[in-house]
Amino acid sequence: MKKGMIVGIFLIAIVVLGYFVLMPKQSENEKEVIKIGAILPLSGDVAVYGKSLQNGMNLALEVFREENPEYKDILIIYEDSKAEPKLAVSAFQKLSSIDNCKIILGGFSSSEVLSMAPIAEKNKVVLISPTASSPSITSAGDYIFRTTPSDNFDGEIMAKFAYYELSLKDVALLYVNNDYGLGISKVFMNKFENYGGKIAIQKSFESDTKDFKTILISIKEKNPDGLYIIATSELGNLLKQKTELGLTTKTFTVGLVENHKVVEVAGKGADSVFYSYPSFQVNSSNNVVKEFVSDYKNKYGNNPDVLGAYGYDLVGITLMALKDNSESSEKIKTALYNIIDYQGVTGKTSFDKNGDVSKTAGIKIILDGKFKWFINNFN
Repeated sequence: MKKGMIVGIFLIAIVVLGYFVLMPKQSENEKEVIKIGAILPLSGDVAVYGKSLQNGMNLALEVFREENPEYKDILIIYEDSKAEPKLAVSAFQKLSSIDNCKIILGGFSSSEVLSMAPIAEKNKVVLISPTASSPSITSAGDYIFRTTPSDNFDGEIMAKFAYYELSLKDVALLYVNNDYGLGISKVFMNKFENYGGKIAIQKSFESDTKDFKTILISIKEKNPDGLYIIATSELGNLLKQKTELGLTTKTFTVGLVENHKVVEVAGKGADSVFYSYPSFQVNSSNNVVKEFVSDYKNKYGNNPDVLGAYGYDLVGITLMALKDNSESSEKIKTALYNIIDYQGVTGKTSFDKNGDVSKTAGIKIILDGKFKWFINNFN
């Protein structure tokens, strides 16, 4: 080997060695970044709900950082699913394999969660949804959690309310044809019939439906005592077209109707519509709720809705589980199961052996475009 080449190799070795010797070492005080994945509908038909969840989640993280400046840094990585299962699965794979997230928050719909659950379970990644309510999620796996009650809970409440409080004996059932709609409709129908009621007619529709007039005409012809609508982004159009067709039967629906955009679309069609709703009250005297409402309004300029509240509690619960457990998804999972009566803004939260929760709920009504309590804590 030539002398010049030897000298060159020697110089390169010195440079490389010097780089590693002199390279700044990570300070002991430097914060370790912990990544939390989040899969929400941030565009598309139900983006308004995803944005509310995101607002609450971001606020919870901001409050945590203010109260724990010495703690490890937390980063929430958001992915947009548009509430579509295929996109949710792609987002999950990216967050778990590329971003190495050990815990992922979402998705919004039951169909998304049920699509992601087998992958989460196989790869031991904790998955927590703030809104997915299908009864099938109960048995989806040991790493699957949710902070909203199962449809078994919501469907039973509405069946009891319709039969005993509204004295309805003959009800039409109209639901979106997905895991969400099928789950609630099945529970409602079973409970309502057990109480002594009758389902006069049941109709389903696809989630991209815009024109409901044919379905609504067939319901009107049956002349039922009441109409139970289970839908998401379709609620505004459904209520509007129902009124345009002169279908004046007592109407009740799901909590997603409490959204000003839905009321804007529905117009007069939203009046006197009943709906189930978690016992979250913006005007609550509870100090935890009052502080949250004040912080939310200061940050975003308006009062939070229940999804903002659910997003806030979701991150609060997640951060509690992550403390001292962030290096292991197994430890995170165990910490979640060990949470008992977490005092959030949506009430107290504990997980059962299936990762399910129970929440108090009530009944609200829309009057002149405003959302008012009809019965609080109706169980």
